[in-house]
Amino acid sequence: MRITEAVRRLRLAWREGRTDATMHIAGYRAWRTTLVDLGIPSVVGRQVLEMGCGERCQLSLLFAADGADVTALDTLPVALGLGRPRMWATLAREDGLTRAVRQVVRDAVHTWRYWRTLGRAAGRRLRSSAVNVVRADATRLPFPDGAFDLVVSSAVWEHIDDVDAATREVGRVLRPGGLAVIQIALFPSLQGGHHAAWHAISPESARLVRPWDHLRPGRLPLPVYLNEWREAQYREVFDQRLSVLRWEDGEMRGQEYLASDFVTELEYSRRDLLLSSVTAWAAPVAPDRQLQGSANATVRHGDTR
Repeated sequence: MRITEAVRRLRLAWREGRTDATMHIAGYRAWRTTLVDLGIPSVVGRQVLEMGCGERCQLSLLFAADGADVTALDTLPVALGLGRPRMWATLAREDGLTRAVRQVVRDAVHTWRYWRTLGRAAGRRLRSSAVNVVRADATRLPFPDGAFDLVVSSAVWEHIDDVDAATREVGRVLRPGGLAVIQIALFPSLQGGHHAAWHAISPESARLVRPWDHLRPGRLPLPVYLNEWREAQYREVFDQRLSVLRWEDGEMRGQEYLASDFVTELEYSRRDLLLSSVTAWAAPVAPDRQLQGSANATVRHGDTR
């Protein structure tokens, strides 16, 4: 059974080397279109920070290919291109040989194919050497105030334990006139539990994980850390720490799985259960507003028992 599952995962990783790249380049192009709408027609020469770049650093590579000066940040020991063996060595030293071997296998089956496909889809060469990778915590950024024109992040905020601190740091490192683009995968959604069985939503797929299992009593263990926040919680923090220009809904997914009794049983709204993600487009706020937001946050957190 374990061998069968391993083979299934390898096949999925191989296939997603193509499908993920296609999905990500489409998302990147949509972001670039919105940047133009918001007065940023070009990223050439702009200082860009990707928070939570992940092992593939796709946003960093794409922005760098378009001429931005990019810094990619993650808590993982990410290394790109020919420097990838440094990442394997660090994983072996810190997390053990098994973890490192898994990453080597994933890179062989998935990551290199993903990068090739992403580059072809982008129509340009992706240069790993053009990305400065920094290992650090999103809640304590090792950069001076006003260091970046653009801060971007995708599917990271749901993994952060101190959302307020990370969002405050975004506002701190943005220059006046800068912009943050933060996409958040929402926990109450069908895919919010991050179980591999629901990575793709397809009615014909056979699954051993129930729809919205992660919201039910006696749920399966979550595969990664998730803060389990709802949309309204994120919006409250973003309104305090940043000046929100746009708050965009992602896709509504899973209607075909949503029985009427689920809404009552799970104690979430239909929007909570179906909305896959939100994207905040936001500018930094004045320092005096940041201070006021801190005072308000202290009162609110103190009132929560």
